[in-house]
Amino acid sequence: MKRYINVVSLAKLEGTAMAVLGVLAGLLYSVGGFFYDLLAASGLNNGTLLAFMAVVAMPIIFGGVGVAAGVAHALLCNTATKIFGVEFNLRPS
Repeated sequence: MKRYINVVSLAKLEGTAMAVLGVLAGLLYSVGGFFYDLLAASGLNNGTLLAFMAVVAMPIIFGGVGVAAGVAHALLCNTATKIFGVEFNLRPS
């Protein structure tokens, strides 16, 4: 009995995981940019605002890449299953 990976399900899972990492990366980038601008001689400027926009932009970008990677991953696994007869044991033993 061969089972296949649901493409949409894996894409949503990997997209969500990458979006969470995008939030963390955006926070790190924005806080780092804030302190860099705060301690620099020029002070706070428009670059600080752009750094804080990373909190919104990075999860969107990371999530999109995660969805694309999830689709590719599921399709690759399903293709390997069809071509090479690889079987996945998804039930606990």
